[in-house]
Amino acid sequence: MALLSPTAGLVMPYRPLGKSGLKVSAITLRLGPDPEGRENRTARYDTVRHALQRGITHYTLAPQLSPSPSDTTCLLPQPLQYRLRRHRDEIVLSAHPPYGFPWPEHLGLNSRKHLTGALDTLLTGLGTGYLDLFCAYRYDPRIPLTETASALADAVYQGKALHVGVAAWAPAPTRTLAALLHTYGVPLTVHQSAFSLTRPQASDGLLDILSETGTGCIAHLPHHSGPPLPHRVPSSPPVPCSLDSDHPADLPAPSQRALRQVASARGQTLSQLAVTWALQQPTVASTAVTACHPSCLEHHLQALDHLSFSLSEHSVINNHTALQADLNYCPPVTVPDVLEDC
Repeated sequence: MALLSPTAGLVMPYRPLGKSGLKVSAITLRLGPDPEGRENRTARYDTVRHALQRGITHYTLAPQLSPSPSDTTCLLPQPLQYRLRRHRDEIVLSAHPPYGFPWPEHLGLNSRKHLTGALDTLLTGLGTGYLDLFCAYRYDPRIPLTETASALADAVYQGKALHVGVAAWAPAPTRTLAALLHTYGVPLTVHQSAFSLTRPQASDGLLDILSETGTGCIAHLPHHSGPPLPHRVPSSPPVPCSLDSDHPADLPAPSQRALRQVASARGQTLSQLAVTWALQQPTVASTAVTACHPSCLEHHLQALDHLSFSLSEHSVINNHTALQADLNYCPPVTVPDVLEDC
């Protein structure tokens, strides 16, 4: 059975993750737990069904959003469960340990105990024998990187994960972990990082380090939970859905206007421009979006109709975002008193 519906129209690009042989769809669907309410669940199932029909192969799970992080059964909508049972080789499934399973103060975030136990729980709850991508979530300076690296390497050796990576890690510890994994013969395949057109993370040197280590990037686009847009059906659930905003308030008013003018001239919204711009960055293989309704997802997919930029558009965007900063600069690693998102 073909994953892409012959009537879908869109030809989904599939791009390699770094130097690995794994390819992912240019759009990744980020899945949290089942929303409350029958109507919301129906919309969620319809969204995943639409994603499958449109050729989206990569699904990343966010168990930390679940009220019960150890219960991972609510993360997979029925259409994806069916696809995993029948066509596991067509789906790329990624996840990271829930931040609260168990509370990392007890076992240590990214310790061997935490990573191993969480991976086993994920596999049991999801009903699959392996994850395609298993990521250590958030850097914990209190845990030796040697322990994190050995635990991730063991997950690959045991066949529980085909590839490993990190999510929300700063550049310097990412480079060190990649070097440690290399000693085990295991590449650091993916880095999942927040990416905003108006607050791009590329300015901290991350993309250069990923290129150096052969690591691919999954760029997570920001959420927006404002009022429903006109193109959304009235019955669509009011849950986070990144459509019409990319935190433009983070930029001065002239820069906001300039970016909106570029997007408008391209026939895009600002969020669509953000998807396209992220896919232009070195090492970025896919952009991860959250969609609460098929219309939300279709809005993101339409960004793939305009993947190229003119020189003038490229110049304007560079002049009004942080991407013109020195990409070779890498701040030193510090040990914070409390854990923060990198």
